[in-house]
Amino acid sequence: MEKENLRIILLVELSRPIGRDLVRGIIRYSRLYGPWSFYAEQLWIKDQINKVKDWKADAVVVHYDDENVLNKVSELNIPTISTNGFHKDKFPQFNDITGNNFQIGKIAAEYFLNRGFKNFAYCGAALPTSWSTQRAASFKEHIFDKHNNPTFSDWISTDIPKWDLEQKTMAQWLLSLPKPVAVFACNDERGQHVLNACRLADIKVPFEVAVLGVDNDDILCNLSDPPLSSIVLNFEKAGFQTAQAISDLARPGANGKKEITIEPVNVITRLSTDITAIEDKTVLSALNFIKKNADKAVQVSDVAAYIGMTERGLQKKFHKALDTSVMKEINRVRIDEFCDLLVKTDLTLWEIAGKLGFSSFDNISRFFQSQIGMPPTRYRKLHKL
Repeated sequence: MEKENLRIILLVELSRPIGRDLVRGIIRYSRLYGPWSFYAEQLWIKDQINKVKDWKADAVVVHYDDENVLNKVSELNIPTISTNGFHKDKFPQFNDITGNNFQIGKIAAEYFLNRGFKNFAYCGAALPTSWSTQRAASFKEHIFDKHNNPTFSDWISTDIPKWDLEQKTMAQWLLSLPKPVAVFACNDERGQHVLNACRLADIKVPFEVAVLGVDNDDILCNLSDPPLSSIVLNFEKAGFQTAQAISDLARPGANGKKEITIEPVNVITRLSTDITAIEDKTVLSALNFIKKNADKAVQVSDVAAYIGMTERGLQKKFHKALDTSVMKEINRVRIDEFCDLLVKTDLTLWEIAGKLGFSSFDNISRFFQSQIGMPPTRYRKLHKL
């Protein structure tokens, strides 16, 4: 690819890991195909709009939801890539960075279902927004698709402007839910709100309410009490793809819109969900055995022998408690381990095969394809952090 020397305005909140990861991806692309010049002054928008116009930027990346800021950006009349989820309809000319909300909701549902929950709830954004609505719809769809008789509740925003007032009504909502309940929050900030409301209502987390967020903002998650579990999104890869889109949009005669999708990677479990809501002690013991032996080619007979009961008896208990088979649970745990190694390490497939007790490369590739629906090499390319 031909080298480029573009001028890019980065109106991105660098105080948060999300913004920094997005910019890291942009920088990585610019080092390969640049050099690019960046304007990243965080306070320019109100006082320096004319100065920025004189700088003759080629594109702007916006990671703010302030409508006044977005209006100023639109005045620049240059290619703009934005995460403006709250104001998407008002700025149709912007190119969008959006989360794969269907997959995010699916991951949240599977995460809680695999822990044996029967009661579920969703806490959306304080203001109506399409991405939060989409996550709620996907979460609910997968819950009802996989569970025979779940209970489900949505938190409906009260439009109360102050969090200290909204917190009281949210606490009342949480108290009204059947327990134990799995609460999926639309993002980490909302997850922290749920945890604060639980503390106000003296609700025990995770024993009565388990809470899962999105974004895996490490500082925010660990500031929460207890620390918040969260779905990891690959913002750095989205940043790299954003830079690719900028390169295309900056070419003479470029037309059409670009949409960059932020893909979920996995779940980081912290204390807010560190519980399995299963009453059957035999099934709990079996699950712990399977988890501890994820790096071995465990069979159903091994689990039954460890528990001290027949395979048929164990299968019946699994179907009753989790609506799944023992072998499916073994495969799920092993594939989770497999995916973690693909995403978080640079181990070759041969090395991963050895760590997980597979006898050959063909065996591990076939297993992965059957469980995930794509080759492991493609999964790594899509999700590598």
